[in-house]
Amino acid sequence: MDDILRDSHGRFAKGKKGGPGRPKLGLVLSDILREAVADPDPSNPEKTKFQHIVETLINNAMQGDIPSTQIILNRIYGKEIDLINISSGDELDLGKLSDEELVLYNDLLGKILDVKLD
Repeated sequence: MDDILRDSHGRFAKGKKGGPGRPKLGLVLSDILREAVADPDPSNPEKTKFQHIVETLINNAMQGDIPSTQIILNRIYGKEIDLINISSGDELDLGKLSDEELVLYNDLLGKILDVKLD
């Protein structure tokens, strides 16, 4: 690109137009799926395919299907946090941490210790 078109911060200078931009990618899978599940359910035209899928997911979860249960709970409450195994035998040398890292460590430790289980 021509550097004359840009100011000292790399932005297009006043009065100078940028290029045509990024070309459109066309249809995106999520858009295609969203449109497809909005269609009426052939087995029950009063409901959408999406409603049928959600009902099936809930029914499967209620019958003990763990993956269905996880999907529902993750969507409602958020995905569970992966725990880090700190019992590997490696000890944390606090003397090697910066002041900023010590503050973060202290805050994290405080949050962990303040957790109360019912």
